[in-house]
Amino acid sequence: MKICYRCLGNDNLIHLVRSTGRRGRCDVCGENRQHVLPFSSIGPLIRNVAQCYYEVRDNYFHSGDPIEFLLQSDWNILSDELVSNHELVKQTIIGLLAAGINYDHDDDPPNYSSGTFLTQSELLSELWRDRLEEYLTSNRRMSLQGEQPGLPDVFEVVFEDWGREYPINSHFYRARVVTDRRQNEPFPLSELGAPPEGKPSSSRVSEKGVPVLYVASDASTALAEVRPWLDAAVAIANIRTTRSSRVVDLCNVPDIENPFEDELIVWKVQLQFLFDYLSYELSMPVIQGSEQSEYAVSQQLCHLMREAGYDGVTYQSSLGSGTNTAFFDVKVGEPTEAFYLRLVDLNYRTEPTSDIGPFYPERLHEELRP
Repeated sequence: MKICYRCLGNDNLIHLVRSTGRRGRCDVCGENRQHVLPFSSIGPLIRNVAQCYYEVRDNYFHSGDPIEFLLQSDWNILSDELVSNHELVKQTIIGLLAAGINYDHDDDPPNYSSGTFLTQSELLSELWRDRLEEYLTSNRRMSLQGEQPGLPDVFEVVFEDWGREYPINSHFYRARVVTDRRQNEPFPLSELGAPPEGKPSSSRVSEKGVPVLYVASDASTALAEVRPWLDAAVAIANIRTTRSSRVVDLCNVPDIENPFEDELIVWKVQLQFLFDYLSYELSMPVIQGSEQSEYAVSQQLCHLMREAGYDGVTYQSSLGSGTNTAFFDVKVGEPTEAFYLRLVDLNYRTEPTSDIGPFYPERLHEELRP
């Protein structure tokens, strides 16, 4: 059996057939004189991404989906011209999965033809949920713990994959609202850095009384983060880092360039799912008055980052278009200069919502609390 590049939908597979295939007849669409490759040449690549799924066996809670549906939905294996023919899609993808397999070396091979499958993408997220549930029920702070002595905790490995370096003299921004209408002088630069120890309230990344240096990637994001009111005067400080810092970056998870040849595809898919999950927890606004409970998830996450030796965390701002970085060591950055702005306009964008609650989605800490 052979397939031509026109029957494929993924750019990586199309390039492979066009660059290495020979002209011949396609057994899928029947066209002649197209660049084709045998199923056995593409089968191992399809099986590589099929590792991201596991067969549902004796699971009464999850029924799963056919493997051809998952592969086509997630990886666009076949072209759009073929997907309307469900039987052809099934025959082709099952044929590719089976091509070149030596079942003598597999005592219990997956039943691709009639079995149902679930994604493995949530395994890391489920491990995080287990850790969080243990914290919420026991009120014991999370800690890194390898499965065996001498082995790193799985989240140490996760953080390493998301780590990035900010060199010395990196530039950020930090804002402070002028709240005293009688103030005539600019703030001293020393008052535009992190709040002093013992004064800070509970925050997204630290418990009450623990100072953290929050900075933004640009001035407009720094402005949005302090939520100024109309006509408010706001100081915007330039923050310069005094040393190099290594942080966990929850904004730029590496793309999977070619999943069919990536030996770490299962791990990377799980990382991407966990990345979206944790980014949401760190960036979502909280309701005023409920900060202590709603910060539980992100505080424990950042506690693990501290324990793993990181200097901070970068995450997407929910109020501005840029990113925020929270440095655990307030001495990492210092204000170098400041300028002042006055807010002259507020733009509120809205959309209709149901008048029947709940008005907000359930957050993870609410779902897991006993």
